[in-house]
Amino acid sequence: MKYVYPAIFTEEKKGDYSIEFPDIDGCFTCGTDLADGIAMAADVLIIMQNSVSELHRVVKTVGDYIQKKDRQPRLYCL
Repeated sequence: MKYVYPAIFTEEKKGDYSIEFPDIDGCFTCGTDLADGIAMAADVLIIMQNSVSELHRVVKTVGDYIQKKDRQPRLYCL
């Protein structure tokens, strides 16, 4: 079975990226650049997905999350 989780990449002032997965509570990471951020996001998603499965948590849906956030430039990716 395959799962798809939206990721939000936010470029910080120094060029680093912070990454969050709004569907999984506490699932966030960062990278020194976009390529590093993508690699780090893949790693943290695997770790958190295993934790969620082991703890039998329900993963929420993103709903209108993107519309509720501020208008800071972000990269949204599925």
